[in-house]
Amino acid sequence: MKINEAFLGLKHDDLSIKLCQLIEQDFPGQNERVFNSERCEFDCNFLGFLDQYYHLSQIIPEEYIVLDLGCYASSQGYFFRNHKQYIGVDLYDGQRYKFENTLNKIQDIGEAIEEYASNQTNIFVICNYTSHIMGNENNVNIRKTFGNIFNFYPTIRP
Repeated sequence: MKINEAFLGLKHDDLSIKLCQLIEQDFPGQNERVFNSERCEFDCNFLGFLDQYYHLSQIIPEEYIVLDLGCYASSQGYFFRNHKQYIGVDLYDGQRYKFENTLNKIQDIGEAIEEYASNQTNIFVICNYTSHIMGNENNVNIRKTFGNIFNFYPTIRP
């Protein structure tokens, strides 16, 4: 079974529940470690905005490094376990999920852009629900620096 076949047809709430079950099955103890972390806002009913990550994991080539800017606790890294590497960047200093290819960094987004700027060919940048914390300068720099970007932040316009 491919990693993500278990998620086919699931909607947002069910994605979190299924992901939580699979993490517990494949990586026992990680849910408890992350959920018991001070200031953790996750539980099995909400592990983040997973829909986009699930679909991205299906289309990003596996030989790519996935650079997730604003990853929080990196539960979505589970979807990218077959990719070259999953790098989760966030200022959140609580416990994070860690899978075989995960590198979690407590780092400012601007610093991460500078650090990974030299590797533009096989890197895919994800900014999911983070535009409000990134600032205009970082948004501009990401677009100037990287060729493969997914930037999603819904807004409501009057």
